[in-house]
Amino acid sequence: MSIYLEKIDAAYWQQQLGSSKPEPIQVLSLLCLKSHWGDEAEDGIDIFDFALPGDVSNYVLSVRFNKDGCITNISMES
Repeated sequence: MSIYLEKIDAAYWQQQLGSSKPEPIQVLSLLCLKSHWGDEAEDGIDIFDFALPGDVSNYVLSVRFNKDGCITNISMES
């Protein structure tokens, strides 16, 4: 999460959240579903990618779920 806070201009945060230095939880609240995918051989969709609105960054928060719907991995990817 710190990559977002360090690399994105303060004006973006001010516009989106009303603060030029938001808390990480505030950044998480902005994330929107960008894509979802998975290995079709393994029961289809199991990975969901979330990004900030406005295409301000090429980074996504990628969340992987198991067949029971429990989170198995969270990673930051570009």
